[in-house]
Amino acid sequence: MIFPKIKIEGRSGCKIEILEKHQSYFIRKTSNSLKYNDRLKKQCQKQTEYINIGNITTPSILNCETNTDGLFFFEMPYIMGEKYSDYLVKADIIKLNRFIDSLLQFIDSNLFSTVSINIKNDLIINKVLSVEATSKKKTIQYPNLKREFNFLLNNIPQSSIPMGKCHGDLTLSNVIISNNSIYIIDFLDSFIESPVMDIVKLRQDTKFKWSLILEKTVPAYQKNKITQALNYFDKRIVKHFEHNQAVTTWYNFLEKFNLLRVLPYLENKEEEEFIINALEKTQQ
Repeated sequence: MIFPKIKIEGRSGCKIEILEKHQSYFIRKTSNSLKYNDRLKKQCQKQTEYINIGNITTPSILNCETNTDGLFFFEMPYIMGEKYSDYLVKADIIKLNRFIDSLLQFIDSNLFSTVSINIKNDLIINKVLSVEATSKKKTIQYPNLKREFNFLLNNIPQSSIPMGKCHGDLTLSNVIISNNSIYIIDFLDSFIESPVMDIVKLRQDTKFKWSLILEKTVPAYQKNKITQALNYFDKRIVKHFEHNQAVTTWYNFLEKFNLLRVLPYLENKEEEEFIINALEKTQQ
C-alpha cells in the first residue's frame, strides 16, 4: 500500500506528493490538467534523457503513466539533502567554488553539444505577444509595461543562438545538495531550448536573488551570508561567459523576456514589485 506523506503544489499547479512504499520514499508529480499532460511528458522525457555531468545528477524516473482521471504523472526517488540556502550558509570558499564550478560545467557541456540556429522573428514575436496578452488579463501596477514589451518586439537579436539540451528552469530552488552530489530537479520545457535559458534562470537567483526572496524563514544574518555567496557566483558567471558573443547577445534579450513572462503568475505584491524592480535593472 502507498501512503501519502506530504502534498505540495508548485507554481505550475502540478501536484507533488511525497509517498511511501515498502519503507522507501518517492516523489510523484501529477499534471494539473489534461491540457498540461503533454508539457509534463516533455519534462519527464528531459529528465529521463539526462546524462550525469561531473558531480551533477538528477533523480531517475521510476515510473510514468496516466491515472484514472486521465492525468499524466511520473515518479522518482526522494532525495535526502539540503536546499541551496542551507548549504550556502555553511559553505566555505572551497565548497562555494566547487558548487558554482559544477553548475558552469553543466552549462558548458550542454553548450558544447548545441547547434547554432537563426530563429525566425515570427516565433519570437508570437511568443512575446502571447505573454503580453496574458499580462493584460492581470492587474499589474507597472506603468512601463508596454515599453518593456515594445523593447522586446523591436530588439530581437538577428544573430544565431546555440540550441540544444538545457534544464529549462535552472534556478537554485531546483537544486538539492546530497553528500558530494548536486541533484537538479523540476526540468521544464521551454519555447527556446537553449543553454542560454539556463544562464538566464541561474542569474535570476545570483543577480536578482529571486529564490532568496521566496525564503520566508531565513534569519537576516543568514540572508546576508547567502547574498554574499550569490554575488560571488554572479561575478563568476558573468566572467565565464563574457567572451561568448552568442550567449551574451541572446542573454540580454531573454533576461527581460523571462522576467516579463513570470510577472502575470506572481502570488503577491511583494513578488510583483521585486520583478518590476528587476525589469528596471535590465538592459534597455
